[in-house]
Amino acid sequence: MTENETAIIENDEMIAMLEGELKLYQKSTKSDDWLVEWKLGKIARFKEAREAIKKRRREMLDHIDAEERALFYKWGKPFKDQVDEMLLKQGGKKKSVKFLTGQAGYRKTNGTIIIEENQMAIDWAVDNLSNDGLKLAIATLNKTPLIESVTLAEKTDKDTGEMYNEASGVPSGCRYLHACDKFYPYPPTKLYLPEGEKLPVVEG
Repeated sequence: MTENETAIIENDEMIAMLEGELKLYQKSTKSDDWLVEWKLGKIARFKEAREAIKKRRREMLDHIDAEERALFYKWGKPFKDQVDEMLLKQGGKKKSVKFLTGQAGYRKTNGTIIIEENQMAIDWAVDNLSNDGLKLAIATLNKTPLIESVTLAEKTDKDTGEMYNEASGVPSGCRYLHACDKFYPYPPTKLYLPEGEKLPVVEG
């Protein structure tokens, strides 16, 4: 069965269901405008249902985020300590350990931005990015435009003589994490607009 044929069948089933509802509504009202009233009522209920789903979706995502933060806050360190101990017992050659429910360990990462104060980061983005960059940073939860603002300069530690990279241009509300072996899993940090707020528009 083709996709078009499936759509036709589903459409016929919906029409049959709606026709049944319409007949019941027609019998229950004395109005001559029963068709218009019934259709407008259906459209209003569609809108209400969509809004209720959006609200429930946001509540569910907020709950998941809160549970994840609590998980890492309470058990983040003992979890990492246990993985580190297992890696040490393996002789330090492997960078990760496989478990029944997943994998943990270290991955080499490029330099990245850690968003610590979301609103400060949004304000910085509005002041410093173009509309396209702002849309990419906020609407798609992409930190690339924020990372691209950072400039690295090679420096020498006066006490140890070791070379290191100094980061400048780090957006407000953010911290720059240099390239390193990063322990995972780690909760993601994203730049996002609070529910109901619209994407700011940069003038000029």
